Amino acid sequence: MRNRLIAAVVLFGAVLVAAKDGGVSRPLSALSGPRENWKKSFSAPVTGVAVAAVTGEVAANTESAVYFFRGDADPVWTAGGDQDWKHVEGLAVSRDASRVVFQTDIKPRASTEAMNLTIHLLDREGKEVWRKPNPGRYQSLMMSPTGKYLAVGELLHPDTKLLDDNLNVLWEKPVQFWYLRFDPTEKYLLDGEGGKLYTMEGAQVWDFGPWARVLSVSDEAEYVMTQYFRTVKAAQSIFLVGRREMKKVELKGTGGCVSPDGSLAAYVGLSGKLGVFNTADLLAAGEDAKPLMSVTFKKPWMIQIGRDNRTLLALGVESDLRSVLMLLDLVEKRAAWRKEVDPSLRVAVAPEDNREVTVQMDDRTLVNYRSW
Repeated sequence: MRNRLIAAVVLFGAVLVAAKDGGVSRPLSALSGPRENWKKSFSAPVTGVAVAAVTGEVAANTESAVYFFRGDADPVWTAGGDQDWKHVEGLAVSRDASRVVFQTDIKPRASTEAMNLTIHLLDREGKEVWRKPNPGRYQSLMMSPTGKYLAVGELLHPDTKLLDDNLNVLWEKPVQFWYLRFDPTEKYLLDGEGGKLYTMEGAQVWDFGPWARVLSVSDEAEYVMTQYFRTVKAAQSIFLVGRREMKKVELKGTGGCVSPDGSLAAYVGLSGKLGVFNTADLLAAGEDAKPLMSVTFKKPWMIQIGRDNRTLLALGVESDLRSVLMLLDLVEKRAAWRKEVDPSLRVAVAPEDNREVTVQMDDRTLVNYRSW
């Protein structure tokens, strides 16, 4: 009787969890493909897409409006549209979706010198917390994972400012705003162009090599994967760097990532194989390291290992006529599903658990899928 009662409780709990989650969570072994959650067509081209890393809400913008989605094609709120915004950029959403930031101008971006950008901070319900002039007037904008910090800077000149969430300047450095990246724990800011690592107080604590874009960074910047970007040939070199080990290895490939906890790393080699490795093995043996698993995959646009190390989500080119969106089951070491997509599709965003993925199917259409 007691065993039957326990079984009934377990079964009831499983049903309750499925009901709470809409009944859409599925074992990875049972997946045949992603499940469409919602699809949204816009009246103007979509120029920016962002996702809340933990809670999964999606924000998108056109040149004149911002839209915020929470599990449905009907936006929870829309900003702009009636405010004569002619240029929206720098859209970002904090990890828990409590903060949404972007900047606007009332003129088309014909000349950066002609711009006077305004930064907007909204909460998750679309209420504007504040709007203030960009301290750099026309500089680009970026937000840290929790929204505690903002960075503004110039793409063509070495000048970057780190600000608090009220636009007070914390520090300013001659850093070019090409490839900046906050680590997930928000303790460091990486400068890919200069190859420097800074604390939030502005102290330089590491030099990992210049002229690269940061592909991926683990918690507390323990491991970083970068890629040269200045020429096509140079872009075939990827670098995995271990900060604790003080070691850097070159990998011939076209894209990759490290897991949030730093234990796993993945990259696409020039042979057209996407391999997943123990980071320690890859750092020690380089291209001679033995992968935990590998699949055919050619030119990646997006690769992300889930925070729990169970999945890898990838978008990339499979052939001249076909691109693919793919989910790997890292526990069973197999492809959970592969979905053919338009060859021109290059934009995809996903929360850190890879549970959903939002893809820009064309310049005016977003589709959100449940991936597992």
